[in-house]
This record gives sequence, structure tokens and C-alpha cells, in this order.
Amino acid sequence: MAPTTALQRRAPERPEDESLRRTLDVALTDVRARIRGHAGDVVIDSVDDGRVTLQFLGACRGCPAQAFTFHAAVEPALARIDGVTHIEPPRIAAAPSVIRRIREMTRATVTEQTAGSNELR
Repeated sequence: MAPTTALQRRAPERPEDESLRRTLDVALTDVRARIRGHAGDVVIDSVDDGRVTLQFLGACRGCPAQAFTFHAAVEPALARIDGVTHIEPPRIAAAPSVIRRIREMTRATVTEQTAGSNELR
């Protein structure tokens, strides 16, 4: 008999978590296309009462741009989804000051792109 893995032991998701997972998968479509263009991927590991845990795969695993990819592309795509209360990143080795700077940079870029439009910010 093969040993069980952590994924096999995990309790099944509640119906509302399954629904949220489908919504999150759709929200990640554009981000995944860009990441896959670099031989990587991001997957939703688990959804539990609004708490989302992610995993980077392929070339993303050891990539030095992993923190930037997560905080500039993945996290914003998921954070705007109703029902998401927390997004747990994969293990990322980045100082809090670096993460803060990434968020500031991307927030400024989004504001510049939407300036003059009727879109919500």
C-alpha cells in the first residue's frame, strides 16, 4: 500500500470553498498565461473559509522574481475577489521593505493606467 500524502489526507473543501476556487481559477487565467510563458505556473493549493494558499511550480520555484510576480500580479488578481480573506503566498524570501516597495510600484502603475478613465480604482 502506498503512503498517503498531505493532499490525500486533507478534508474535502466545503461547497462554498469549491465555488470560490473556481472563481479564483478564472481570475488567475491572465496571470497564468504570462507565468507559463516563462515555463512556470501558479496553482491554488487550498481554499479554506476565504483563506487561499498558493504554490508556484516549474521555473517559478527558484526564480529570483518570485516575490515580484506574487505581489505585483498574483495577489492583486485574487485580492479583489469577494470572499477572499487572506492570500498565503508560497515561501518567498523577500524582506518586508521589498514587498512594500513592490506594492507601492504596482499601485502607482495601476493608478497611472486608469487615470482619466471611468473605471473604478
